[in-house]
Amino acid sequence: MAVTLDLEKAYDMIWIKGLIYKLKKLGIRGNMLKWITSFLVGRTAQVSLNGTRSELFSCLNGTPQGSVISPLLFIILINDIAKKRRSCMSGMYADDIFIWQKHRNLNFLRKKVEKDTQDVIVELRLWGFLVSAAKTGAIVFSKRNIPENLSITVDGASIQVQKSIKLLGMTLDSKLNWCKQIDDVVSKCSKVLNLLRLISGTKWGAHAKPMLQIYQALIRSKLDYGGELIESASITAKKKLDKIQAQALRTVVGAPRDTATEALLRETGEMPLHLRRNLASVKHYLRCYEVKSDLLAEKEEWFKNAKQCFLSRVESVTNTLDHHPKSAEKLSISKHPPWQALLPEVTTYTPNDLKWQNVVHIYTDAAKSKDGRCAVAFVVPEKVIVEQKRLVDGLATAKCELVAIHLAVKWAEAHATLGSFVILTDSKKALQILNSSSENNSVKTSTVDTWRALSRAGTTVSFSWVKGHSGISGNEQADRAAKNGLELKPSLSCRRDTNDIRENVEDLLLKKWQGLWDKPKTECGRFTHRHSPVVSRIASLFGQSRSEQVFLSQIRLDMLPLNYRLFKRKKHPTGLCSNCDAEEKENVEHVLLACPAYAKKREEMVNVVSENTPTLQELLNFNDEQEKPKT
Repeated sequence: MAVTLDLEKAYDMIWIKGLIYKLKKLGIRGNMLKWITSFLVGRTAQVSLNGTRSELFSCLNGTPQGSVISPLLFIILINDIAKKRRSCMSGMYADDIFIWQKHRNLNFLRKKVEKDTQDVIVELRLWGFLVSAAKTGAIVFSKRNIPENLSITVDGASIQVQKSIKLLGMTLDSKLNWCKQIDDVVSKCSKVLNLLRLISGTKWGAHAKPMLQIYQALIRSKLDYGGELIESASITAKKKLDKIQAQALRTVVGAPRDTATEALLRETGEMPLHLRRNLASVKHYLRCYEVKSDLLAEKEEWFKNAKQCFLSRVESVTNTLDHHPKSAEKLSISKHPPWQALLPEVTTYTPNDLKWQNVVHIYTDAAKSKDGRCAVAFVVPEKVIVEQKRLVDGLATAKCELVAIHLAVKWAEAHATLGSFVILTDSKKALQILNSSSENNSVKTSTVDTWRALSRAGTTVSFSWVKGHSGISGNEQADRAAKNGLELKPSLSCRRDTNDIRENVEDLLLKKWQGLWDKPKTECGRFTHRHSPVVSRIASLFGQSRSEQVFLSQIRLDMLPLNYRLFKRKKHPTGLCSNCDAEEKENVEHVLLACPAYAKKREEMVNVVSENTPTLQELLNFNDEQEKPKT
């Protein structure tokens, strides 16, 4: 059984004196406490309507709406209320409170939930909050039939047990089959789908690239929300989401209704939804692991034998990895407050800038092969120094770049007498981690500590981003050295962190998608696989205008209205080419490579694409700058 509580006017009801008391309990004193007190106490408000103003009145409670600090102050006041140890378990997100307990006896369960819910309400009232009775809901999760008139009594009011409740945008039904949630998502996405149809046709309107961005922002985000939970739904229910995805991608590309979904996914670079849900499950697990959530232990106890439970799905995805997520290093928050934790500044490198004269340049880079091998290198052109190291396999690309920067900083420490240094990398992600106070691993911590020690000793070490493959000699040397390092034996150990696990899982699911794509089930899929055999997260959308893009996409999908395609739609008697004496199917491949009616055009095309007779793959994998095949 579970109960949801919603607070009335949560921010307006904040008790200022109680908040100041809790701030003191957290150790916030001095100027910081004085500033917050000054911010909250003595505020006044006034109503203005049609040029007429009311008298000023004092705001005795609450925090300013829209203030950046208001949510944080609210959380400080309410955070420990739901966390108090009770017989029931509880969770809280902002002003939504969720109380639940499990037991076989329904009457015993009801009494327990009623008692703890009443305790929470009394505690909330003690600190100035009021619970909205109209928004309080109760539900029983069970496969058994629940009595129709079942209710619980909370704060003197009778709350009817419902068949479904809404929590954080998810509709929870009593059977936890997620059918109601999926139907709600389908309904919302259908409205956005109509919007996509309004802004573009096959001959006019927006190009597929901005339409794909609209799909990702307004449709895919809804399909993905709560994916780690929805993956336990039935196959029939999940097919409704797959259908919405297929309809949206057909509209984006401008493809006919009979276009195979597997081919559309490859063309648009969209991973199948069930793989995206598996990825969301692993990411959620790692997040719980990072923050030391008790929920993992509870779920382990509750569902250790369930095939469709959250932990079972995570285990099925990660059991092929060389390392279990529980062995990963947790990313931690800095122990020092931001105003005390000095972090390096990051600049963009300009070769002709005078400030880089008389500064030792150290170029760093990392390389990662498709099979997971990792290597790093740094180059000091002024001293003709090239160092390269092979790392353990399976590290994230950004982690490898960070290791390369770490080695460069250590080299600078050993040669501090040379003066000032600038460390250059083409990885913005690595520099963002280095400059962040919220993401810490052992490599970043060691690098920053060494940099701080050098700064205290008077040695300047700067960090700068340089655009990759921009013709800068030192950067190109570092790139080659890192790639050559992949052939060395591992000589540098580095503990994997949760970001490494995330990237490895993404690579693993990409391989699973590739495995599905290597066995296409449809004629359209088999044709598309012949010219694009490797899946990619990058969309293959070409052409300058909408009509040109749709035409090229239909060529790549073998969906042009030629005779054979019309025959499949029962709109042509034979599907054979009318220009050929032999009985040849008139499809895209026949027109491009064999039909004698287009021999002259084919000759012109061969001169552009290839010296020899081009293959289907050479013809249909073109850039926007190249000449397109014409039929």
